Amino acid sequence: MGNSFTAGLNNRFGSNITHVANARSEPVWVCFHTTELQPEAIKAAFKAGKETEASIEGNWKYVTQDGLVKIPPDDFHQKHRNTAWERMTIIGHDGQPLVINYQIPANHSYIIAKSGALKRQAYGCSNLFKDAHGVDHSK
Repeated sequence: MGNSFTAGLNNRFGSNITHVANARSEPVWVCFHTTELQPEAIKAAFKAGKETEASIEGNWKYVTQDGLVKIPPDDFHQKHRNTAWERMTIIGHDGQPLVINYQIPANHSYIIAKSGALKRQAYGCSNLFKDAHGVDHSK
């Protein structure tokens, strides 16, 4: 009960911000959504390794109407949210999904590591590239 109670208070009275930092050397695209996306639809919308920035953004409409946000290398995106739980899908620069339907609770933030792995950010840290284990992914 504690987690849902805290999440409810956060959503009603506090801020609910999620940061996604991109430690990769190429851009990624992130989508926040409340409904589960179909992995088959994502894979069908993109041709493996043949995507351009324009085709990634253009083909996304075949997956969902939820927006897609580009995060340049060594940059981050700040998302103000109003739900306790959302899902996050991340698409790499080649159109291939790095993360599909990852459930994120209120006030949790993440790093896309150089390898493409998703890491939880250190809570309350001013360095958005430092993970929960103290590893700085900006280096």
